[in-house]
Amino acid sequence: MSYRKGLQSLMMAVVLVGIGVLSAETQESASNPAQQWEALQKQVVARYKAGDYAGAEQLARQALAVAERAFGPEHPDTATSLNNLAVVLPAQSHQYGEVEPLLRRALTIREKVLGAEHPDTATSLNNLAGMLRDQDRYGEAEPFLRRALAIDEKVLGAEHPDTVDSLSNLVARQRCSDG
Repeated sequence: MSYRKGLQSLMMAVVLVGIGVLSAETQESASNPAQQWEALQKQVVARYKAGDYAGAEQLARQALAVAERAFGPEHPDTATSLNNLAVVLPAQSHQYGEVEPLLRRALTIREKVLGAEHPDTATSLNNLAGMLRDQDRYGEAEPFLRRALAIDEKVLGAEHPDTVDSLSNLVARQRCSDG
């Protein structure tokens, strides 16, 4: 998936009734860190969709803290929290200097824990490449895009939507550098 697809995934991850309900859910699940983390993730999505980027950032930081404390610094859910925080930050015009380390750390976790050929690793590769592309760092983005495409083709097959997205990202990258 592309960085843009990551944004879409974050926004469409959960169908929500309302932020107030989620706040109660977070309070109820405080004794269960996994439930608390899931509730925070839902709140991040809700706030982001509502255009409350500052609130989404605050909750994304809380979700990351919960994930690191509950699951550990090298858990796939910690990688998800890193990715979600990285997606929320640009919406507030943050510099990419903070975003890039988050995406690189998420990629490192997924490579180590899930493996170099896992679809989530390909997602992290695409997200990092998208951030690099958004900064006009096309040459740096291309190897990540090629790796993501190779993983998706091997693991998911040529017709899978994620593979098609990876191919589209690579083509878009080549157009950007040509134009």
